[in-house]
Amino acid sequence: MTRKKAPKLPEAGPRGGRTTISKSGMMRKAINLHHDEWEKLRWLSYQENRPASDIVREALRMYFRASERKG
Repeated sequence: MTRKKAPKLPEAGPRGGRTTISKSGMMRKAINLHHDEWEKLRWLSYQENRPASDIVREALRMYFRASERKG
């Protein structure tokens, strides 16, 4: 059985600080939300019974696909 190699973690992020990347290759980032955005995200997360991070990633992918089509 071959062991899967963990991705190489970067020594420094774009601003010189350390970047947090999980073993699965996910990067950890903080985002700032207005109170109403945070409440809607929390409500949607509860209604769909899935993590808020999944909802945010899905929305980002949809946004990126739409922006690629435009131009």
